[in-house]
Amino acid sequence: MGINMDANRSNEEKLTIYIRIIRLLLEDEESGQAETYYNRAALLIHITNDKILQLQFKLCQARIADFGRRFLDAATRYHELSWVPEIDEEERTQALSAAVTCAVLAPAGPNRSRVLASLCRDERTTQLPNYNILSKMFLGRIIRPQEIQGFEKTLRPHQLARIAQSSNDRLASAIEADEASSLEPVSKRTGPSTVLDRAVMEHNLLSCSKIYNNITFAGLGVLLDLAPGAAENMARKMIEQKRLRGFIDQVDRLIWFEAKDDDEEAQGKAGGLGDVDLEEEDPGASFTRQWDRQIRQIASGVESIVQQLSDNGLIPQQQIKA
Repeated sequence: MGINMDANRSNEEKLTIYIRIIRLLLEDEESGQAETYYNRAALLIHITNDKILQLQFKLCQARIADFGRRFLDAATRYHELSWVPEIDEEERTQALSAAVTCAVLAPAGPNRSRVLASLCRDERTTQLPNYNILSKMFLGRIIRPQEIQGFEKTLRPHQLARIAQSSNDRLASAIEADEASSLEPVSKRTGPSTVLDRAVMEHNLLSCSKIYNNITFAGLGVLLDLAPGAAENMARKMIEQKRLRGFIDQVDRLIWFEAKDDDEEAQGKAGGLGDVDLEEEDPGASFTRQWDRQIRQIASGVESIVQQLSDNGLIPQQQIKA
């Protein structure tokens, strides 16, 4: 860091020094200073054709995103690096494992679902020790606290950092008289305490929306091990950020979940039974559902064209039967 970057040095020499500084700072977990030098290196990376420097820079990108808790970005970059043939096999496996870890810690929602699907389609992830929790999150299953204990032991210190709770969280977690007198056990927790804690709670809330049409604040609190008000607050934040489809009825103290029934939309459109009505994709829908809908639309379109050609006598009848 004390090296003088005078005019006599080439840009590639400066870039090499910057990347080395970034890597050393990241080894010491000084991510704040590392990002300062990363921004300088980003202005020079385009001038080099050196594959090693480019790979080192991409690894620094992934690690800085990881330290900065931009877990979706980090998971994507780690996964890209795990496919680079120039990297040693052991290091590629480490990059793939880091991608799985970051995907699990990422905020629940459609974007994380896309990353989880990409990792689950990768056959190499089945050999990783964290594949079990990865597959459960991809399949939308509710995860219990005891199931993440083994995964928690594999996390690095910055991934176990405690998160501060806002005054809104503490205020929303106040237990009212009717909740205190209910037969259901009421948690005293006012919110998630760590990054992993928050990721698992948000995932369970998203999984809950696929199982139930609605749920009471108290019931969601039992599921998430949160005070009813804190559970409502978490759901509200996810709905505001468009990571959860639904609305909150504060009079009846219910959270209603919304979901499109794609099967109903598909009825009457296949088999040449009518024109295909193409609709705009909902960016908040599951990427898997969007993919299924596109397949149905294409298949319906093809069959509609074949039917029109057949009606006009442009296709022999034998060909249709074949």
